[in-house]
Amino acid sequence: MMFKYVAAGVLASTLVVTASGQDEKGAKTSENGNLLQAVTQGNVAEAGAVTTTAYQKEIAKVWLAGLPDYQNKNVPNGFEINVRDVSGQAVNPNMPAESAKYPQGTKELYGSANAQGHVVYKENGDGTVSIYDVPMHFTGHDWNSAGFNKSETQRIIDNPKVATPYNGDEATISAYASTVK
Repeated sequence: MMFKYVAAGVLASTLVVTASGQDEKGAKTSENGNLLQAVTQGNVAEAGAVTTTAYQKEIAKVWLAGLPDYQNKNVPNGFEINVRDVSGQAVNPNMPAESAKYPQGTKELYGSANAQGHVVYKENGDGTVSIYDVPMHFTGHDWNSAGFNKSETQRIIDNPKVATPYNGDEATISAYASTVK
């Protein structure tokens, strides 16, 4: 219970600064009054949405499009979505000389545990993303063959799935956005 009051106080003090009608960069804002009202009424969950950025929401939308099973799941305890730029790196890091390379702008999203999956994608600039069907682990006899490795990694790069980032339930997007690190 004490946490709720402390969190409400921190959020309220943060929002008082922005309630003047400007954000931290000086841009005019319009929703701050509603958020400040939510905090003062004790609705910390509603006001907590302020802490997720547009970037985090976009990452969450790509995660949810790439791994649609998460669209119907609550966020697992301790879950994180990590982001790393893989531009120019080998698709198969175990055989980099015999592997196709990711195009510029390619990112990998991965969960805090391998079993949670990963999404490798590139933004297309038209509201869609190209999602590459990259295995989580390059195991099996075929991946040890230079010829197979070269042709298969090139096939992965040449045949992405074009998708629209998830644009469904806002609560789901916000919940996953809050896990982006």
